[in-house]
Amino acid sequence: MKYKWLLYAATALVPLIGSAQRLDPTLLDQESTDGKTGWQPRPFISEDTRFSAELSFALNAYSWYPVDYEAGDAIIRQTLERSQPDLSAQQLNNTMFDMQYNYVLSTFKNSSGNNERNLGPRLFRLRYKPSSELPIDVSVGFGRSVALFYANTQVQANGVNTAVNQTDLIATAFTDQYFHLREIYENSFIDLPRVPLTWKPLFAEIGMGYEASSLLKFIAAFAFVPAGKSGAQSWYSGMRESNVNSSLTELENILTSKQLTFGCQIRLGATSLGFEQRWFSFLGDTSGYTDLGASNPVMPNYFSFSFGYHW
Repeated sequence: MKYKWLLYAATALVPLIGSAQRLDPTLLDQESTDGKTGWQPRPFISEDTRFSAELSFALNAYSWYPVDYEAGDAIIRQTLERSQPDLSAQQLNNTMFDMQYNYVLSTFKNSSGNNERNLGPRLFRLRYKPSSELPIDVSVGFGRSVALFYANTQVQANGVNTAVNQTDLIATAFTDQYFHLREIYENSFIDLPRVPLTWKPLFAEIGMGYEASSLLKFIAAFAFVPAGKSGAQSWYSGMRESNVNSSLTELENILTSKQLTFGCQIRLGATSLGFEQRWFSFLGDTSGYTDLGASNPVMPNYFSFSFGYHW
């Protein structure tokens, strides 16, 4: 974390150093004694522009996944206790031992290191400055990223109301496959259960920027998943195996996460370079979900780099 703030500090100092060493424009524009025009470093002069296009991507794109390796055993045990209420304490212990012996547990826990399943925010952003007299601009963006949610559902075996998040649903789909394959293979597993991919929906972003100087800009943005409720339901329906009986019903009362971004940019002529910190959070009370059994997810945060072109 300390290295991130050092980058922010360096980003803020560069324009100050550059302004302290600015040349006299009259010296740049006057003709030399031999009749040739003086040198003009145009690529490093920030012109007044109204539009810009930016690309932003996470530098720590593979730093988060809903399945934590250290908590993998506890996640599976909690999932079995919820989705298989008929298991006695001894049967639950035997099931955990069988999953460990047949490398089922390790398959679930090791999925956290699969980069295919992790995707930090990647974003295309358009920025517009309404007036050259004001240091304010507005932006809209679209991209793809992981997202989190809470939802209510019911246990198929006894009809009990419960709540889940993305991690709980991934673990439930995984254990449902385990019991399906256990009925097929009497001894060792020929095929192991598959860990479903993370929900990675499209998201939209709105934001604004403030020009502290001709070279330095601070930005802030808010991002959300359009139609997030239907998107989470579609992901849940699609990630389950069609031939495996689900231990949970369809999802209801879905609450999706939002993203908040702060950062700064250095303007270099027609281009800009920037760094952004992006946080995930829920705008709403989540205690009703956790009271019904949903686990508390570890919220991701990403440090991103952006590149922009101005015209």
